[in-house]
Amino acid sequence: MAWVLGDSFVFWGRYQLAEDLKAYPEALTAIRHYHLKMFGVRGLKLEKLPSLLQNKLDTEKVHPQVVIIHSGTNDINPHYNVNTLIARVSAVINDIKVILKTQGLKVPLIWSDVICRVAYKNLPTTFGHMLVTNMNAVAQMCMAINNDHYIQHPNIHPLWSKLFRNHLVSQDTTHLSPSGYCAWFKNIDRALRTFYPPVPLMEVSLPHD
Repeated sequence: MAWVLGDSFVFWGRYQLAEDLKAYPEALTAIRHYHLKMFGVRGLKLEKLPSLLQNKLDTEKVHPQVVIIHSGTNDINPHYNVNTLIARVSAVINDIKVILKTQGLKVPLIWSDVICRVAYKNLPTTFGHMLVTNMNAVAQMCMAINNDHYIQHPNIHPLWSKLFRNHLVSQDTTHLSPSGYCAWFKNIDRALRTFYPPVPLMEVSLPHD
């Protein structure tokens, strides 16, 4: 079983699947072959990721064999500098590793890169992109040190407006459109194929908590 934990980005990804699962073939594959489950909390910040993981480990009957984390966009603000991001990201990844070890789970941990927004609240776009790039670089370094993995999303760029909801809902410059989530699920599926051997096929149903 594979878990994806994160913020509203994961929340809306799960919502998209519930709306039309067949529209996302890579997600369908991941659900069938990897028993993919998604746990997203709107507004979640990095510091809350460990408690989200602990909550799911305490309440879910079956524990994961791989954990993917996708969070950080809510931590992008003008008061953070590179040093703050380094400390924040490093601490969260370490806390998650400790939780998994305490539970006796020797499972792969995968960081899914934060995706740059089309625009940021109270923040110049170029500065926001720089903070996101720095955050991902720090996370990738932490993953490499611990022999863990990360997912990049080169097929999703804020200049490609049709991949984001802002061309559908003008106020939303953060989350992806259906075509954007297709690209994101493709990257998730590719990472699972690379780092996690498939499990026996299961009957497909809509994602559930």
